[in-house]
Amino acid sequence: MLKTQFRKFGSEYRLIERKGCVAILEVTYPNISEDKVVGCDVCLIKFRGENAIDGRTINADEAYPSSSEWGKKGFSYQTYDTAKGKFDELVEKHGTESPVYIPERRGE
Repeated sequence: MLKTQFRKFGSEYRLIERKGCVAILEVTYPNISEDKVVGCDVCLIKFRGENAIDGRTINADEAYPSSSEWGKKGFSYQTYDTAKGKFDELVEKHGTESPVYIPERRGE
């Protein structure tokens, strides 16, 4: 299951809207901006199927795009209104279907 709140690289992220595989997250920098929202990220959620690595089973799961996928599957905006525009565009393109299936790569 996808986390709805998490911290990464000193920022805090909170899921504020999701339709199918498209999500908007608000971004705060708690140590800098006193918990003020400083922007929003829009992303395509990935789905990883169940996989076996070294004899142990890794359960199927959802994930946000990696840093290397940013600009293709993840986008950052300074305001909710501009993020909402991209969100609506991606929902129009991808619909409200399940997350995008990304096959596991060996060694992940």
